[in-house]
Amino acid sequence: MPRAEPQTDPIPFVQMPYPIDGMFLACEASATSASNLEWMCQKILGADAEKEKQDDKSIYDVCNEMVANRRERPSDITFFPYLYGGPNNARSSFIGMTASDEKADLVHAVYEGIVFAHKAHVDALMAAGSSQAPTVVRLAGGAAKSSVWAQMFADVLNLPVEIAEGSELGALGACILGAVGIGAFPDIPTAVEKMVKVGRRFEPEAALHSKYMSRYARFEKLSAALNDQWA
Repeated sequence: MPRAEPQTDPIPFVQMPYPIDGMFLACEASATSASNLEWMCQKILGADAEKEKQDDKSIYDVCNEMVANRRERPSDITFFPYLYGGPNNARSSFIGMTASDEKADLVHAVYEGIVFAHKAHVDALMAAGSSQAPTVVRLAGGAAKSSVWAQMFADVLNLPVEIAEGSELGALGACILGAVGIGAFPDIPTAVEKMVKVGRRFEPEAALHSKYMSRYARFEKLSAALNDQWA
């Protein structure tokens, strides 16, 4: 999140100079993203993945279908997406499972837990103040390939989510800076306007946001209760 001065309270995960107006970019990050779903597809849904491969389908498309088909059904499962590390040395877990739960419920919990972890990052950045509240979110990476996941981000964050066209967006950023450097564009905002195209946009649904906030409160409460166990 760009800031006029370095963020000092709380100190973000990482901070760096921002190439516009002498600002600083404060970032929150942890290994909480789509790698957790990749692990699940390999370790838990491995047989399904092999079957779908034989049928020339992707296991990730199947996961999207699972989540879309049960998305609005109540669930008591909370997933902490910390398979590769988390805050305060947190470990990953599923909490709240019963014998009636199915694979689709577990996959949905993974999607939801990853979104909740990202909301925690956003909340941490906004808690520092002195920065204008965002009016839109740009999503990139593995989750951006899934429309149902992007919609979940919009509903949880209660903000429109936009996805830029293209796949190698880091390389696009380097090209934008290079284009300004050689004089093709007068400044970075102009280069971004000309070189970045939004391909999809997802609007938040108010009713689902309210439901997710109830579940997010549970996510936070359980996370706080487990903190001492990871110290």
